[in-house]
Amino acid sequence: MLKVLIVDDEPIILEGLTNIVNWNELGLEIAGCCVNGAEAVTLLEKINIDIVITDIKMPEMNGIDLIRHIKQQNWNTRCIVLSSYDDFQYVKEAALLSIENYLLKPVSTLELIATLENLTKKIESEQFTRIERQQEKNILRTNVVYRWMTDDIDKKELETRASLLDIQLHQDSFLVAMIKIAYDDKKIAQYKIKDKKLLRFAANNICNELVSQHADGMSIIDMNGDIAIIIYQETGLLNIQNVHEVLEKCIEHIHTLLDIDVFVTVGSIQRSYRQVPLSYTQAKNIQKLQLIYSYNHIVHYEDAAPFMEQDITMPRLDYDKLRVILSAKDKTAIQPYFEEVSSQLRDRRHFAPEYITNAVLGLTLHIEAVVEEISPKSNDFFKDTRDIFQGVYRLDTIEEMITSLQEIAYSAIDYFMKYEEQISPIIRLVLTYIEKHYADNIDLKQIAQEYKMTPLYLGQCFKKDVGEPFTQYVNKIRIDKAKELLRNTSLKTNEIAEKVGYINVNYFPTIFRKLVGVTPSIYQKKTQ
Repeated sequence: MLKVLIVDDEPIILEGLTNIVNWNELGLEIAGCCVNGAEAVTLLEKINIDIVITDIKMPEMNGIDLIRHIKQQNWNTRCIVLSSYDDFQYVKEAALLSIENYLLKPVSTLELIATLENLTKKIESEQFTRIERQQEKNILRTNVVYRWMTDDIDKKELETRASLLDIQLHQDSFLVAMIKIAYDDKKIAQYKIKDKKLLRFAANNICNELVSQHADGMSIIDMNGDIAIIIYQETGLLNIQNVHEVLEKCIEHIHTLLDIDVFVTVGSIQRSYRQVPLSYTQAKNIQKLQLIYSYNHIVHYEDAAPFMEQDITMPRLDYDKLRVILSAKDKTAIQPYFEEVSSQLRDRRHFAPEYITNAVLGLTLHIEAVVEEISPKSNDFFKDTRDIFQGVYRLDTIEEMITSLQEIAYSAIDYFMKYEEQISPIIRLVLTYIEKHYADNIDLKQIAQEYKMTPLYLGQCFKKDVGEPFTQYVNKIRIDKAKELLRNTSLKTNEIAEKVGYINVNYFPTIFRKLVGVTPSIYQKKTQ
């Protein structure tokens, strides 16, 4: 909220102004009340005040001198004058100091509110303009940093552009953290900034400022609209506690200044700038744990690992069978499946409680993975089921957990059916074709010829309906199939690469690690 300071030597006026206006409704808060200009200056030196409402005639320092002092200090503070004196000289002096309005006492409540509303809009508009201009300057830098984090730029180009754009590559250690903004369309009217794009810009600017103050690094907005923060250290290994404190400051300031919640994930520390993409991928991959943790929480990759992949200490559940049931949209198989899961968990009650919880959380994450696989436009589903996902983590008994999981599974199938209705018939055919031929050397041009369309138009239709580009979708399908083979067979990595459609088997480990966060061999070792 914008902060307001009221200055008047009459206590009855101070009290009246405090009560006649619904300040919260206007997006304003009263930061203080002072009885003269000198007292106001003392407060202004301690607090950033957006609007000063001041009387003219006061002891020690009058209103005109107060406004003059504010201008001399270059404080970005707007001034409204209240006075009992309808004197041209006062009006002239005040006007020369660029005040926002000169109101005569007794003050008209309607006129004061109208003045405050117009001034608030003016200040917010200027704030948005500054944010947009700053963002325009950072477009090139953001593009290079994003390509760096996603491993989409070669070493020579990165080093050349980094030297021109003041991007620090030659450091001893690096780490990437992601900040995901929790948008709630039901509360959008309550946000200080209504436009989501401007909200992201404002949050990113807050992060950039805090990182530059308390660490070495930078932040950008990635292509998913998340804030990506790179923190680095010139010598030695980053102190994870210091990193945690910086991120806590980001959470606090974003919540205080923008009145929004966020979820923060942190990748592992890397010792080379070439390994920054791995830290980024790790931080991105564990964002799905937002369904489990509360908002304004920080989750580190090392701590999240047990939730992300099946562990040898966890009960062995048939996740692939669940994937088949959901993909086939077979509601009749859900209850028998979860009855079997319930039986398995009851037989393993000698495990520590956290193992049972991990198994249930593994099921929720596999449901989420299937939803994302079938419908990249899955935000609506997770928004509708968020409370259920979070509730699973807080339930006390296996029976309650299983009931909640069944509800999620039924909701997922209902969502799949609704999603399919929204996809055009031609794109449904393309998706079926990919599912059947992912192991072949398929490309968009070939499929476009199959359905007598231009590759450009088909690509546009595909992205519109599916929510992601054709190549990205095919890679995701192939990697999902590869994960199944890695979990359930003893095939070598190069054999699996060929089976899922990668002609260049050397490229397979790279794309696998980019999407999953670990190499195929490590994944196979962890999940078998």
